[in-house]
Amino acid sequence: MRTRRLSRMMAAVTLIALAAAGCATSDAKSGEEDKVLQYLGSPGAVILPELAEALGYFETIKLNHS
Repeated sequence: MRTRRLSRMMAAVTLIALAAAGCATSDAKSGEEDKVLQYLGSPGAVILPELAEALGYFETIKLNHS
């Protein structure tokens, strides 16, 4: 009898957890992601991400210099 009560309690907790997870929202539009490339550069040196951006290869990607 105690195991039946425990299994019902676990089922209820699982159901509540799944319902709460289903209510989560996202700020991103469907199918879209932020495309940010973080890189570490040094003064006076041009690295490949900066060159690619200057040549127009990164139209949808933003660079973030750390």
